Amino acid sequence: MKEKTIAGMLTQALGETVDDRSRRAVSGGSISKCWVYHTPRERIFVKSGAAATAASFAAEAAGLSALARTQTIRVPKVVLTGTCEEGAFLALE
Repeated sequence: MKEKTIAGMLTQALGETVDDRSRRAVSGGSISKCWVYHTPRERIFVKSGAAATAASFAAEAAGLSALARTQTIRVPKVVLTGTCEEGAFLALE
């Protein structure tokens, strides 16, 4: 069954409950909506948008992962990227 919410998909990926009520809007995004989700152990930064933005989020995730592999600069770890009924999203540590 496809998860309906970003929080549900994060819960599956992290193996710990991510309550949708923990989501708080944050500023900084001019194209995407930006959120912070709180878990019992950490905060997850999420960029979200229409389902049509899934490819751009996937490309951003690939770029961040490639930068991380160089071990030359600190970049946020990609937690998850995907789509759900809320649209497309990119979740970062």
